Amino acid sequence: MEFTEPVLAPRTRDETWTLLGSEIHAAEGGGALTVHAYRIDDQETGERHTLHLAGDVVLSGPGIELEELDAPPSEFRTAG
Repeated sequence: MEFTEPVLAPRTRDETWTLLGSEIHAAEGGGALTVHAYRIDDQETGERHTLHLAGDVVLSGPGIELEELDAPPSEFRTAG
């Protein structure tokens, strides 16, 4: 879902997400940070972009660029 001008009304988007790969990076304090890269395809417009996630933190994507992370993000866990 996204918000569009001129009225900031929500619009549902049909997208497909494809996991391109995962990389493990050394983190301060001896831990590790796993970064997942996803390709997101907008089924309506054909636009495609890449999003990098680490836990619950977006590291990079369209209009987003993280320069420094003070602490590792939380580890994503599924219920079960």
